[in-house]
Amino acid sequence: VNLHGKTLRQRAEALISIAHPDHRAELRRDVRAIRHFPASS
Repeated sequence: VNLHGKTLRQRAEALISIAHPDHRAELRRDVRAIRHFPASS
């Protein structure tokens, strides 16, 4: 999967797309949860 030049959302979706189907729903939930917290410095 080429992640170069993609937004964070696009990168997350690209990585989720190659994950095992059993884990995709959980990964999507995690991405939504993480987006609510600012990155720590």
